Amino acid sequence: MPAQPVYTVGPLQISTFGPLVAMGILFGRHLVSTWCPYFDLEWSTLREGIVWLLLVGFGLAQLMAIGEESLANLLNPAKFFAIRADFSSLGGFLGGAIAAVVFCKQRGLAIRPTADCLLYGFIGGWLFGRLGCFSVHDHPGIPTVLLTGVLIQGVLRHDLGLYELVFTVGVFVFLSIAMQRRRHFDGFVVAVTATTYTLVRFGLDFLRVGDTTYVGLTLAQWVCLSLCALGVYAFRHGWH
Repeated sequence: MPAQPVYTVGPLQISTFGPLVAMGILFGRHLVSTWCPYFDLEWSTLREGIVWLLLVGFGLAQLMAIGEESLANLLNPAKFFAIRADFSSLGGFLGGAIAAVVFCKQRGLAIRPTADCLLYGFIGGWLFGRLGCFSVHDHPGIPTVLLTGVLIQGVLRHDLGLYELVFTVGVFVFLSIAMQRRRHFDGFVVAVTATTYTLVRFGLDFLRVGDTTYVGLTLAQWVCLSLCALGVYAFRHGWH
């Protein structure tokens, strides 16, 4: 089981994960509101979209985390309503994407710039989410002797939360600098994120422990193949 450090504050017991996720939501919301003019969007319109993105994103993130453990668990409602729920970042991406497309269709908004703006905010919030994962070590990998290993319950292991945190910092900095220098094609944020994250996540899943595999790959790895194809498609059409 992953380590879950809890700190006692008076009568309360607090884990670092929850507050960091809450900070991530606030920071992501701030980024979307700040960058709306860059994408020629109105904050008053996207404000409601963020709510749906969070609801669907967290819902599918939890559902996919259950499925990653075992598809049979999807038939057990108790898993979904568990007090201590796990979340899949890939499921969050997928849920957020679905919510963004539906929201754009309902409001008559252009999908690509809207998805770019919302996804950029999501990545900013994801920084805090991955920091939360690392702080509680809830994604322990296989044992390692590398310097990047983290001592988790007495065993030096790959900490996949740490690796994804490093990746998220890198892609967030890259996107921020790239967008400040010049305006890119609509779908640029989606293209960069879908291609790079899926490749990173596909590789990292070979270091995971406890996930059920299907024809040699985890559920997340199969989803990665589809999302990577989406990223390549976005690049090809964006460059034309």
